[in-house]
Amino acid sequence: MAVTVLYIFVYIIEAIILGWYCNHLFNPKYSKKVECLFIAMGYACLFFISLAMIFYINIALFVLINFILIFFLYDAKWHSALFNALTLTCIMTLSEVVILQLKSLISIDFLYSDSHIVYLCVVALLCKITYFIMLRLIVIFMHGSKERNDSFSIPTALLNVIPLISLYIISTLVAIILSKNMPGHFKYMLFSCTFLLLGINILIFYIYHYTIDKSSESTQLQIQLQKEYDMTEYYKSLFNQNENQQILIHDIKNHLQTINRLNDENNREKISRYLESLLNSSDLKDSVHVSDNEVLNSILCHYMKICRDKHISFKVDIRKKLLQNLKYEELTSLFCNLLDNAVEACSDIPDSNIEMSVSFEPNSSLTVINIINTCRVVPTFDKNGRPVTTKKGSKNHGFGVKSINRVIDRYNGNIKMYFDESKMAFHTIITIKES
Repeated sequence: MAVTVLYIFVYIIEAIILGWYCNHLFNPKYSKKVECLFIAMGYACLFFISLAMIFYINIALFVLINFILIFFLYDAKWHSALFNALTLTCIMTLSEVVILQLKSLISIDFLYSDSHIVYLCVVALLCKITYFIMLRLIVIFMHGSKERNDSFSIPTALLNVIPLISLYIISTLVAIILSKNMPGHFKYMLFSCTFLLLGINILIFYIYHYTIDKSSESTQLQIQLQKEYDMTEYYKSLFNQNENQQILIHDIKNHLQTINRLNDENNREKISRYLESLLNSSDLKDSVHVSDNEVLNSILCHYMKICRDKHISFKVDIRKKLLQNLKYEELTSLFCNLLDNAVEACSDIPDSNIEMSVSFEPNSSLTVINIINTCRVVPTFDKNGRPVTTKKGSKNHGFGVKSINRVIDRYNGNIKMYFDESKMAFHTIITIKES
């Protein structure tokens, strides 16, 4: 009876460890109650099946049930769920082999008491502690981040072979350990092999997740670059529109000369109608010159319109002959991402404002870009002084900041962000070297 209670306790610990582990690497699909219920049901099945004491069946079902739980309860693709289930099985089994080997190498006399249950309790506890420590190391390697598992490739899928081979080797090790005729020095060799096998599985796990993470990041970066390219083309088209506006203005001058002649003919009614329609033209209203850089001017005109629609005060002060060395796509990456963040922070805030200035720092070759925007939510900053996103699925955000940093790095620049609580304003100061 005591042994059965111990086995139940062991499976409860394993279920808790699984839930802890999965919540660190995956986003749950359901509520905590549903998650706990299905994990409990899964491990209850494992417990009853384990009573048959058939090693290979226990291993196979441990992999299968863990795979089902990870795949259906968490936001994980099938290949990721399978790999994690196999790796969990390997690490758990190897941790048990390590403890059994260590027990055979070290004499622990107090365990061999009249009650065998003491021995079993200590061994079981050491096994689960080792199991948890190994998984904890994995989570530390992953920096406690949620896995991005939307990427799939044949090489990453083939990594599943490693834990499968490891399980076969483990079964062989167990058979050897259980044999009675084993030389003493061979025990040390067997222990080192077991420990190395455990390390290999953890290393493979890390490589697998690192590959997926980098693949996902590369995909997101490509999407961001494509977005910036499209934005660049858009603002180029705006520039062309501005050129058309200039042509229109030129034509209007000619029309005004005609109007002048009509005025000499005293045709005032016709002149009045024409002037009214001309002055109310949207082309003339939106044609604003805030920068001598054509693309930047188009970008700023676009955001002026956005701010006007959102009732955000937008003030711009850009000194002449600055930012001339930046390419069109660099201007787009830098200012669109900066202003997107500023507009988002100001949205739905009464009397919000954005102030932007671009100036030249005296006695140096530095161009200073300063943006101040209203912000009602006090941001938190990471160790690099960058604001931490509060958006859902934060792993898929932050590429705008990376684009800004990429442009700044090209020009040996620097960026500083801070929040002024007294004025509830977020400050972004960028310095770049144009020469």
